[in-house]
Amino acid sequence: MGTLDPSGVLIVAGRPPITPPPRPGSDPAATPSELAINPAVQALQEQLSPFRPRARPGDLTDRAERALTGGFSLRELAAIKPRPRPAEVPAQALPQSETDADPTGEDDARLQDDAGESPVITASLQPRLRPEAKARALIEERNKPVAAAVPAPSVAPAPSLPTSASVAKQATNTNAINLRRVNLIGVYGGASDRRALVRLSSGRYVKVQVGDRLDGGQVAAIDDGALRYIKGGRSIILQVPSDS
Repeated sequence: MGTLDPSGVLIVAGRPPITPPPRPGSDPAATPSELAINPAVQALQEQLSPFRPRARPGDLTDRAERALTGGFSLRELAAIKPRPRPAEVPAQALPQSETDADPTGEDDARLQDDAGESPVITASLQPRLRPEAKARALIEERNKPVAAAVPAPSVAPAPSLPTSASVAKQATNTNAINLRRVNLIGVYGGASDRRALVRLSSGRYVKVQVGDRLDGGQVAAIDDGALRYIKGGRSIILQVPSDS
């Protein structure tokens, strides 16, 4: 009988029934200690026999605790107890207004002395009041009535009856554009996507935007009422014709 180890091998006390044969050239009757003796090893053992490792310090654990806790051991720290809270804490006489505050700082020193005697402070210093002039100005500004915005009445002007002469004059602009050149007729679209209507010298109308080709050049910018394009290294600006 025997015992199974965790790997499933049966372990039996005593020598196994089958043992390996002795090593050739060795004495079967010699003990293992005698077989292991070597003159070189024996000489080295005699040289190292006087040396012994240093014993472990007995206060090694105490040193480690003091190094981690700032010079105190865990037992010493456990012995330190906080002072008990007093049954009655005297009320602190604190200034209630700016006129009662002590500008010399004696009150702060007195409070520090009291804090050293009593570990609990029941009240804190109040902030100083805002200067009266500035406070009064803020109150007046806050109480100032705000005038309601009244929209102006939208009254359409009475239309003037045109005459045949005025209509003919307004409909005709002499020499407004030069038909032999490139003219900007109008600009439309939003500020981020403007387009322009241009009349070429050939009489053809084209719609262009920034980056398009125009008259052998390239449109560089389109503003509200103006167009600029680069041709032959020169910057040419076209403007919408005005009535004047």
